[in-house]
Amino acid sequence: MLASNRDEFLSRPTVPLGYWDDSDTILAGRDLEAGGTWLGINSGGRFAALTNYREVAGNVGSANSRGELIPHFLRSTSEIQQFADSLPAISGQYRGFNLLFGDQQQMLHYSNRERKAVALVPGIYGISNRLLDTDWPKVVRGKTLLKEQLESKSFTAEDLFTLLRDSNRPDDSLLPDTGVGIEWERLLSTIFIRGRTYGTRSSAVLLVHQDNTTEFWERSYPLDETGSLKTDEKYFIITP
Repeated sequence: MLASNRDEFLSRPTVPLGYWDDSDTILAGRDLEAGGTWLGINSGGRFAALTNYREVAGNVGSANSRGELIPHFLRSTSEIQQFADSLPAISGQYRGFNLLFGDQQQMLHYSNRERKAVALVPGIYGISNRLLDTDWPKVVRGKTLLKEQLESKSFTAEDLFTLLRDSNRPDDSLLPDTGVGIEWERLLSTIFIRGRTYGTRSSAVLLVHQDNTTEFWERSYPLDETGSLKTDEKYFIITP
């Protein structure tokens, strides 16, 4: 299972979850500015998710869009490990990123700031805008909330969306210093972000069942004409 928020500038044009017109085996939202995505799956069961690696020095100069990595993987005919082995050779073309990718049998993590692919064993993981399982307060909180839900044995997708709307703000003393200044550190410190120009644009829940049936929900949060938050939901089910 994967529960994920996409945080982005509110003005960046986006298409919500759906099958792509130019690649109808890919199911994902789409960034209209650069053409890529942050989370997607294909009809064969492959999936990938991406986060940016927050570093002020890494956000200058020209580079390829990190969002193209996901369709690159979803269109690839290479074995998953072969794809992982190819990443170090191309990852210098991009600013810092984390990429989760795999299928129903395996999941790997790769960051071009760590430059190694790691196969993930069964367990609970959290990722934000540093490396996998970096102990930022919202990562620790998210993993704790997810563990509590799993232990209840009666959780639903709605419970995961509740987790993704968590707005608990940690004390300043616990915040990382990533070079963006204290006001931005505070804004970015919550699981669900709501700022005037930047915030959580959508939440997604991906559940893969034991028979490999996959359920994929996305809730996007556009602003209406008064500036109030709305909720639009998309839901897809993929059967093997």
